Amino acid sequence: MKPITKFELYEIDDPAEPYRVVMWCLPPGPPEDPRIGERFPEGSIEVPKSFGAIWFDVSTWQGGFVAQATFAADADAVRCDTITVNEAHRMKGVATQLYETASGVFQGPVIPSDNQTPDAVAFWGGRTQILRP
Repeated sequence: MKPITKFELYEIDDPAEPYRVVMWCLPPGPPEDPRIGERFPEGSIEVPKSFGAIWFDVSTWQGGFVAQATFAADADAVRCDTITVNEAHRMKGVATQLYETASGVFQGPVIPSDNQTPDAVAFWGGRTQILRP
């Protein structure tokens, strides 16, 4: 597992891709800039987060909502804290790609969180972890 050590912003801003993705990586603890803490409140994350957190916004090129997700990690694993995928964009691999990206950033497995919605239970199916291929 690899902790996030500094605040970073990444954008997939390539019109050849189906969606625009913005990813914020936040180290654990209070941010140096209070505006970051206002936008990304660490206290809102309920899964273990001692290795930091990732916040995703996914949109269409016209600005339409596709998905939002938050992942966090500790020394053992990565977990999804929240994820919402617009119904029109479900079953297109959006959630899987976000899980795989989180796995890659933290260099470890994403495992199911203890508190799952019915959609999350269906998403996980028989899987026990997700790794970046």
